Amino acid sequence: MKIFRMMTLALSLFAAGVFALQAQPNVEAAGGVFRKVADPEEGEQARSGQISVIFDGSGNVWFEIKLDRADGVTAQFGTENGEWIPAEGSRFRRSLRSDVLDYTFEANLVSADKLVITENFGAGGSPFEKGMTLMGEYERLGAYVPDTKGFMYRYVSEATELELCAGGRYAGTIQVPETVSVQGKDLRVAGIAEKAFWGNKAVTDVVWDHGTQYVGPSAFYRSGMHYYWESGYSLPGYIYPSNDFMLFVRQEEVYDWDQNTPLWMFFKHNYAPLTFIKDRLKDESARWGYNPMLADQMQGVYYEMRVPSAVKKDMFRGYEAFEVIGLVMGGRFAAFHRFPPFSRWKGGEKEQQMSASLVKAVETRYGRKVFQSRYIGHLREEDGRVGIFELEPKDGEAMIVIAWTQGGKLKATYVKTTELDPSYGEGSTWNVDDDGTYGIPDLLCVAFDLHDNVILWFNHGAPESKNLFGLRQQGDQLQPFSEEQWYVYVD
Repeated sequence: MKIFRMMTLALSLFAAGVFALQAQPNVEAAGGVFRKVADPEEGEQARSGQISVIFDGSGNVWFEIKLDRADGVTAQFGTENGEWIPAEGSRFRRSLRSDVLDYTFEANLVSADKLVITENFGAGGSPFEKGMTLMGEYERLGAYVPDTKGFMYRYVSEATELELCAGGRYAGTIQVPETVSVQGKDLRVAGIAEKAFWGNKAVTDVVWDHGTQYVGPSAFYRSGMHYYWESGYSLPGYIYPSNDFMLFVRQEEVYDWDQNTPLWMFFKHNYAPLTFIKDRLKDESARWGYNPMLADQMQGVYYEMRVPSAVKKDMFRGYEAFEVIGLVMGGRFAAFHRFPPFSRWKGGEKEQQMSASLVKAVETRYGRKVFQSRYIGHLREEDGRVGIFELEPKDGEAMIVIAWTQGGKLKATYVKTTELDPSYGEGSTWNVDDDGTYGIPDLLCVAFDLHDNVILWFNHGAPESKNLFGLRQQGDQLQPFSEEQWYVYVD
């Protein structure tokens, strides 16, 4: 994708500062989020996009706009460094002038629900790619509500609650309020929306109520947020599908969940939100114990994956229900820092060994011969593989190495040794069990921190017990982290 950005545009480089909302801020501000109305005459050059506009009530305005063309070209434009600019009532403009360019963008909020954009091209023509123009009509998206401080909210829960979302003027420390007032009615702020601070390096911290408010996926992606490993949260749980993948069940004798907030299921085929359906914990006729053939009869907490059937079918292509296990997390865990679908597809793919060069690199690093290897997952949309190597036993000690590779190079490894079980002789040690962290695990999902260090989530195929463990990259090592070290600010 080609992305053309103006020098004066920096959607992610807003001015430093702290904009904190009070307990019950008022959101009676002009503006909102507007979507471009399609123009049939554009044909193959058809464009889609939207603009966020916020008037502060004192004759100033802030905006950001993104326009996408059918061929993948994108134009972005906004208020430089996030500052307010003068507005003439409901009209505002922005000029770009230099020795080779004379361009003016003008927007007019002609009604509460319509915004019209015009452009003036002087010397140098358009600052955007050929055929890219912001000109046209934009219609209001009614789900969005701005406030005069520059924050943007979106209605959720059938318009009974709000969530803080992208399209606002954010920088410094963001204090998420408990409630806001809309047309004289106080509405609860349920959480932070997906991609709310995506790419905004000026956002350095976010304060929210961890007990009552959620964080959506990729809310802090590439922002200025820091990661916190000492969270004290408990281990995420497992979830299993019914035979037709219509329902997903989580078995817990006692489980405190928010029925109105979707959980997130991460598994080696993809990830998706799960919506609460019913609780059968008190149903004495329901069954205990996981049985993949009777998943829809089991006692537990039930969820539904509300995605199109075609998408779901592609997610589980080639898999039977009993082969699928997921990692289920609440919203605060769900905002991973980059999450392309991970791992091999089962359909049509044969088990593969790691390359000869990687085998040699592992042998050199650990001074043992590699008996066998296989790769257990790869990024389908980016460069990256995870492999597992069995090394020759030495002095009665078996060794397994898990490796993260990129560009065909060994980037980071985790080594696990254990006393060799005599019953296995000098043969394979794949089935050696060592406190749930040995053998061939299932790679459930992958995340990256702000510095592109990888975090890997594994699970052993034993539904009756919790065998989940995680590894995070520190230099050329993959280090295990404990139950108390799940992300708080996760992206």
